[in-house]
Amino acid sequence: MNRYHTIFGAIFVAWLFLTGFTVVGTNDPAAVFKSDNYQTRYRTITVQNLYNFYRDAGSGSSPAIIFLHGFPTSSHMFRNLIPALADDFRLVVPDYPGFGNSAMPDIKAFDYTFDRLADVIEDFLEKLDLKCYSLYVMDYGAPSVSDWLFDIRSV
Repeated sequence: MNRYHTIFGAIFVAWLFLTGFTVVGTNDPAAVFKSDNYQTRYRTITVQNLYNFYRDAGSGSSPAIIFLHGFPTSSHMFRNLIPALADDFRLVVPDYPGFGNSAMPDIKAFDYTFDRLADVIEDFLEKLDLKCYSLYVMDYGAPSVSDWLFDIRSV
């Protein structure tokens, strides 16, 4: 995967929202559906012996966007954005371990560091066989993947 394409994709998605790509006048996610084909699928997958919850929407043949949530939230924070983009993109929105509906291992059993979260997300994406995608990251998502994206993780 070309990491510069991923970075460009994330910048492009941010640009869409900064330039007014918003839904005005409604709090109802159904109001932003472009078609009747929209449906969020709620799934779990085992990664590093932990079950990881994620939301999956859109067609598998569409360009993929991975949404990584902020702190102290979960994939639920994107519930209103998913229907706005699901007709044009495949959206994969995981919960980190210890967040949302994913496994919450004891701190003695799981190292809650950004490096470890990056490892989990990297393995998660490999398990889903996602090779080309854009990333949309919030505050907590940025340090979770920045080292992995730029291969500067501590050894």
